[in-house]
Amino acid sequence: MPDDAQNIDPTKPSAEGAPRDHAAAVTPPPRLPRPVPIRRPQPPHTIAGLATSASIAVIATSSSVAKFDLAELGDADLAADVTALAQGYNLDVGMPLVSVLVSAATALGSLVRIEIGGAWIEAPVLWGMMVAPPGSRKTAMAALPKSLLGTIAEDEKTEWIQRREAAAREKRKLEIEWSIYDADCRRAVRKDFPYPEPPARRPDAVVVPIRPGIVIEDSTIEEITERLAGSPRGILAVSDEASTMLARGRNTRALMLQATSAGSLRVGRISRESRELTSFSVSVLTGTQPDRVAGFIGGEDDGLAARFLWVWVSETPSPRIARVPLKLDRLLEVIARLRAMGKGEELVVIPMSEEGIDRLERAMGVWRAEGRKRGGLVQSWYEKAPGHASRLALVLEVLVQARAGEKLPTVISVARIEAAISLIDRLFAPAMAMVAMHIGQDRGERIRSNLIQHLGNNHVERFRARDLRRTHTRLFGTPGQFEDALRALEADGVLSRADRQPGAQGRSPGDYLVNRAKLPAAIVS
Repeated sequence: MPDDAQNIDPTKPSAEGAPRDHAAAVTPPPRLPRPVPIRRPQPPHTIAGLATSASIAVIATSSSVAKFDLAELGDADLAADVTALAQGYNLDVGMPLVSVLVSAATALGSLVRIEIGGAWIEAPVLWGMMVAPPGSRKTAMAALPKSLLGTIAEDEKTEWIQRREAAAREKRKLEIEWSIYDADCRRAVRKDFPYPEPPARRPDAVVVPIRPGIVIEDSTIEEITERLAGSPRGILAVSDEASTMLARGRNTRALMLQATSAGSLRVGRISRESRELTSFSVSVLTGTQPDRVAGFIGGEDDGLAARFLWVWVSETPSPRIARVPLKLDRLLEVIARLRAMGKGEELVVIPMSEEGIDRLERAMGVWRAEGRKRGGLVQSWYEKAPGHASRLALVLEVLVQARAGEKLPTVISVARIEAAISLIDRLFAPAMAMVAMHIGQDRGERIRSNLIQHLGNNHVERFRARDLRRTHTRLFGTPGQFEDALRALEADGVLSRADRQPGAQGRSPGDYLVNRAKLPAAIVS
């Protein structure tokens, strides 16, 4: 007997007023439609009707907060290299792109700079920050520069060994000459001979070269300053967890805030003499998890967040193993050429074209307005966006030039400025907005935001709540927190129940329909 029939009282009249018959057949409730399974992530997509000015509220790819079209770089070879890395590591293009750009900036070095107008110069010092959940290959992307710059580092280490051995031989030679001179002086005293001429140099005048190191993982002040003394063109500090390098309260953090200007610096040391650095130039590539961003930045804006080019990855991609070996030969060759192009004794300043200055000036007006509208960390970041764009344009221009030879460009073109502005607007600024929003949200707001992003990124039209939460536990928290987010979106009209029909009995399976027309408003709110 159907469950519904057990609750029928045969003594009560039917709807037509006639007494019920015990033998009467009970009509079963209508069969409910089977739930439609959750759709798998689809290729990049932007929700229709979503505002694109400044690209702040854009939901785009299945794995990151915003999709940058690599064609906007204006460099087909660079786009191909980044695409190969993204496919090989199963990543969105944002992480390998920022890793390659930071590596290229480090290879070029701080002796090549860009001049914007008459009184503004920037060095190619880039800080990249990848915010992504566990399993997103942050470690692999943070380690990528060691592969790209490894050959250069080995060559410079070999050169350093040769120069050190030559200095040691010269020092030993001078020590012998001075020993002979001292003996001659003593003999002159005993026999009343004329005093001999001393050697031209003393042994301590020989400069023993300091060991270079382009990429470092030890972020102590001592290690940073020692490697900079050996590599005055600049170094790259890498770490797969930002808090180990730049946690609030560490002395390294206060020192590193000065590293993007590539100015001179005197670093005092207790155990040894102070170190004079002609160019304190340190690029950074690191990452962290979304839940650690607030603790890393801290409660006060000390300018650290504004110095980073942020890449925000919301979800890990579907598992996939690359079948084709990843080839980096072309990228390695370009990085080596960049190193050769930036090698020299004198500072080289490359001017930005007049068209580029005009274009950057217009972008600066837009960024200033957007920053004032948003305030807080986002405003601080937008204030530094012109510097970010200038340094990016320099790196992009020299990358293009490096494929043709080892001669530096004579001007930074407006095409590279356009590419840099696109990077700011479509990749780094939206990620910075996510950082600020994440810091300002409590746990419930973040779960709601994660749910909205997941629904938009993956083109979900219908889903079963229980299955979705179990598949993405890190995004959606506890069952109670997830239920609160569902109810909030249901109240906003973004979700509606798909499993309730008149007369249905029993436990609800928890199916929902998504009103995609209302998703953009939910994102902005």
